[in-house]
Amino acid sequence: MKTKLILFLLLVGFQFAFSQEVVVDSVTAAKMRTEKEMELEKEKIKAEKEKLEAKEKKEKELAKAQKEKEKAEKDKLKAEKDKLATEEKREKELAKAEKEKEKAEKEKLKAEKEKLEAEEKREKELAKAEKEKEKAEKEKAKLEKEKEKAEKKVAADKEKLEDAKDDVAKQREKINKQMQEIESEKMKFDKAKLKGKLSPNDELKWREKILKKEEKLQDYKSDLQKAEKKMNKLG
Repeated sequence: MKTKLILFLLLVGFQFAFSQEVVVDSVTAAKMRTEKEMELEKEKIKAEKEKLEAKEKKEKELAKAQKEKEKAEKDKLKAEKDKLATEEKREKELAKAEKEKEKAEKEKLKAEKEKLEAEEKREKELAKAEKEKEKAEKEKAKLEKEKEKAEKKVAADKEKLEDAKDDVAKQREKINKQMQEIESEKMKFDKAKLKGKLSPNDELKWREKILKKEEKLQDYKSDLQKAEKKMNKLG
């Protein structure tokens, strides 16, 4: 626009000067400038004008091309920025998905571990309960066995006590019987001695017989003491 204005002013100034010269001295002007020169000047002006217009057009085209280039670069930068933003967003989403996957896997592993621990704990508790049950059953069986053994022992001791009592009674009966026999033999010996019918040899035999019975009585008494001691121990 500035270039056009300059050309216009030059043209107006040229025309004004030319008209002044015509007014002052038309004959001189005719001599100074022929038609051919005028045509050449016009051609020159036209050429300069076209050159200027071509330059302006080129400048406009260059400016347009520059703008388009800048726009293309901006669009390219925007596309790259959008692409980068999309890639970053995708990477973030992938990272988030990976984290969520890892979290889910950790929670799954944790749940499986807790389940396994619970099962192991339950198995241990069951095993412990089973052992305690077996132990209790063994203790019960042992107690029943001991009870049975004690009952048998009581029964056996009772039987032994009864046997011991019977033995004491038998020993007492033997003693009483032996005492009666000794008393009877002594009476017979005394009667025979009073009658004077015994020879010294017979008297000696009789006394020996009574002595043996008294010795046997002592044995019976000793057996009685043993039987009573055994009875008292069992009772």
